[in-house]
Order: sequence, then structure tokens, then C-alpha cells
Amino acid sequence: FFERAQAPGWVDMVDSEMLNNTSDLVVSRVILPFVIDSLAHDYSRFVELIQQVHGHLDEWAINKVINASLNFPPEQAIQLGQIIHNKMLELGILGRSTLPNYITHISTELPENTYALDLLRSLISFAPDPDYDKKQDARNAPDDEFGFNSRLEPRSLFDASAYEELLDSGVKPLSAQHPFSVAETLIDALATMLPYRFFSDADELISGDDYSEVWCQRLDQQTYRHLDHEETLSQACFSACVQVYEQNNLPEIDKLDLKLRESNWLIFKRIRQYIYSKFPDKAK
Repeated sequence: FFERAQAPGWVDMVDSEMLNNTSDLVVSRVILPFVIDSLAHDYSRFVELIQQVHGHLDEWAINKVINASLNFPPEQAIQLGQIIHNKMLELGILGRSTLPNYITHISTELPENTYALDLLRSLISFAPDPDYDKKQDARNAPDDEFGFNSRLEPRSLFDASAYEELLDSGVKPLSAQHPFSVAETLIDALATMLPYRFFSDADELISGDDYSEVWCQRLDQQTYRHLDHEETLSQACFSACVQVYEQNNLPEIDKLDLKLRESNWLIFKRIRQYIYSKFPDKAK
């Protein structure tokens, strides 16, 4: 029916009872497109309907919702932020999405709004390797002499390609408006992720040797053909820090320098040294 329906008034048929008796696939592929088309000029009703159907939406459908929200003013589009965020967390590891466009949309037009930063912070973060215990047991196995079976891999919400796109397309517009806040956000994400690469009794947690010279040989460009979450985040962090120095805001430069010195991980020392070589007059 909804595939052929054209009158917007039919949207009133979408209620909880109908949704509970309809497969998620039909909701995502048939009912949702009709809702989007019917409520293209009624954002309040659009948000109300999405709040009803979001539990039935898959990754394809939530991207349709994000795309639709881009047609509304940022102060209205932001109302869907929590639903979008929660749905992304629920869906697990994701591929390419329209999130970078959404982050740009709600931040470019609302320069004082910090919600875009909060959303970005939660989306770029990492969780511990879900196989930590299993890999802990594998450390002493005779067939794992070189640690291939026990290598810990921090878990991101996105696959490597989508993560790069999120940082590249979502971070750059934000950095232009909030260079220090974005740099601070990326530093925190990197500092939180690094311990997840090591077991709790690892000497590296004390020494700060994160082996970043192996997995991120260059801070200013990609080293390998394949994408790597940790390398992508490190390079985005470096780029954001450079932007702070380019803005020449001395109080923020001082705060950024202190922020980079808070952690003893090697990657932050490398970022500081590289920045000092680019801006020797501001080196400490």
C-alpha cells in the first residue's frame, strides 16, 4: 500500500500497533521512504514519526533519515541527534554512512553549538577488544610465539574505510570553527584507545612505548595502502593540532602543548616534535 500511496494524509496510519505487526524490512524499505516524502516540510511531525519507527530501522534506513534531516535547518536537524547516535551504537560495526554530512550540517550553521563535538567524540571512540580474555589465554600458547593470535585490537564503531571518512569529512569542517576543541577531542580519543592495545600487565603501559613508529610511520600522510584505525586517528589528531598553531592563538597553543604533555605515550611526543619543527618560534 505505502509503495503506491501518494497523499501525505496516509502517514496518520503509521502507529505503534501497525509497526509492531510489520516486519522491520518493510518498515525500513517501504514505510520510511513514504514518511520522508510525505513530511518533507513538517519537521516536527517527521521527528515524531522517526521516534516511533527508529527501533525498526537498519543501517540503510538510518542513513536515509540522516539524509532527510539535511534538508531541514540545523536547529531542527539536531533534534534527531540522539536517535541517530543511539541507533549507530546499536547497529555495531558500520560501513560508509552519511554521518559526516550530518555533523557538518549541524555545526557549520551553528558555530556555537557543541553538540556536534559531543556526537563526534562518542562516534570516534574505541572500546576494548571483545576477545581480550581469549587472547590473554593465547599469550602463553606454544603456537603464538610472535603474538599473532594474541594481538589486541581496540574496537571501533565503524570499519576502517568509514572511520577514515568520518574523520576526514566530519572533522575538517569542525576544525575550521573549533580548532582547539577538535584537537582536544582527538587527543582524548587517542589517549583512551592506546591502552586497549596492551594487556593490563604490559610494560608499555608504564614506558609509553606504543610502537606508533611501526603502525603510524608518517603523521602527515598515510603510509600503507590498507587503512588502519589507529593510524587514521593519529594523523587526524596531528592535523587538528597543526590547525591550532596556524590560528596563532597563543593561549590555546599553550593549553594544547600542556594537553599533549599529559600523556607519556610516544605518539604524543612525536606530534609535539613534528609541530615544533613546523613552528620553531612557538616551540618550548
